[in-house]
Amino acid sequence: MMYSEFINLSEYGENYITFTEYHDYIEPIYVDADMSKQDFVALLKEIMHQMVEPVVERVIKSLPLPDKLALAFSDEEPVEFLDHIAKVDFEARKLVYQYLKLMLAI
Repeated sequence: MMYSEFINLSEYGENYITFTEYHDYIEPIYVDADMSKQDFVALLKEIMHQMVEPVVERVIKSLPLPDKLALAFSDEEPVEFLDHIAKVDFEARKLVYQYLKLMLAI
């Protein structure tokens, strides 16, 4: 599956899952999987929903109220908070990729 196909099927933006992330993590798992593109992407999205979203939500909930208000209402983007959230999100996605690798190897 090409990167553009993955982006279209998954509806994840190129800013969320970059070509490098797709190439380094997702494509090798897909190539080894005995699944259609649609089934693979559906499985990936389901696991992302179950594993990544709760982690990111917890990080956001753990922010102090003034920081949440700054994120919500500030004209300037508080880069350090967004960088932290993005880093946690990426680390959670890497766990999803490891999980998929193990699950599909069985």
